[in-house]
Amino acid sequence: MMFKNVKNNEKTVQIYQPVRIVMNNFTISIYESSNFNSHEINFELKRSELKQSTAHSWCFILTELDKEVELCNFSYHDKVSNEKFIREWNKDFHMFKNDCHTGRFTNLVEKIENEIKEGIADIQVEIEKEKTHKIQDKIEDERRAKTEESKKKLLELGEQALQKEKLLEKYILEEKNIQEEKKISEIRNKLMLEKEREKRIVESIDQEQIKENDTVEEMILEKEMDNIKNLINNKILDGRKDFVRRMRLDELIKKRELDKLNTEIIEVRNTISKEFDDPNKMGVIANCLKNKATSDDYKKNYCLRNYNSARIRWYMECTTVSFCNACCQNEFGSNLKAQRTECISQACKDEI
Repeated sequence: MMFKNVKNNEKTVQIYQPVRIVMNNFTISIYESSNFNSHEINFELKRSELKQSTAHSWCFILTELDKEVELCNFSYHDKVSNEKFIREWNKDFHMFKNDCHTGRFTNLVEKIENEIKEGIADIQVEIEKEKTHKIQDKIEDERRAKTEESKKKLLELGEQALQKEKLLEKYILEEKNIQEEKKISEIRNKLMLEKEREKRIVESIDQEQIKENDTVEEMILEKEMDNIKNLINNKILDGRKDFVRRMRLDELIKKRELDKLNTEIIEVRNTISKEFDDPNKMGVIANCLKNKATSDDYKKNYCLRNYNSARIRWYMECTTVSFCNACCQNEFGSNLKAQRTECISQACKDEI
């Protein structure tokens, strides 16, 4: 179908119009019917471009300079049909525009990936039937079945081992296991490519050469399987080492936090004990007046003698902020507030 603007009661409206499209490697022609006299519009292929419509997901837009037309799928309500419609027209357009003039070259890996994505799994069987006779088919099928079974069992064992490791490491190794699965899948794809390459080589030699090469091929396959085993074992060992390292690191961090909390508890207890050792202590104001006449050594020794590390706040007050204030706090207990105040007024009068 084609979108077309028509006039209706002096208004321009857009309608769907069934059309017939004819394309070759030079032009694309659009007709209103199967009659070639009903020609609607023509596009020169090498100057034209095709892109999917952003307004209608079931349509594509064909342009050439100032010419443009929007062509759509009849089954626009079917999403799968719409995707196939766009994909096939895009493929055919580029084939007629480019491939028919320059030739087609497709990389083997890209071809295999496209066949897998589009579900063309039967191509491999058809090629084998066309290029090999019955005896080669039987030998190749038996060898391939045996190889696939061995690979399948080996991959299943590897998968089980990885699953056990996931249960042990829980969420810590979840992301790592996903990466391991991806790498194993890449190895499986490489083995599939190697298998395709070997089959093509087998097709070019006779039956006697196949028998002679079976031993070599089995050694190659056995080596590949050993490599898979070693890879899986190494991944498991690396995961365990990483898990143990993280657990030890976590235990060390927790132990340090616990030691820190225990130290703080001891310091708080010492501070509380010191604060309530002697609330009625009666000291000497003269000890605090000496800061005017003596050197800094006296103050330092006094502070060290009366304030230990558990009372670090008062030690800092004593040595750096106000010696007289810390000294009066120490000389008179908390119950002798009047004497403590008198001591501060005499010893600290130069600081007030």
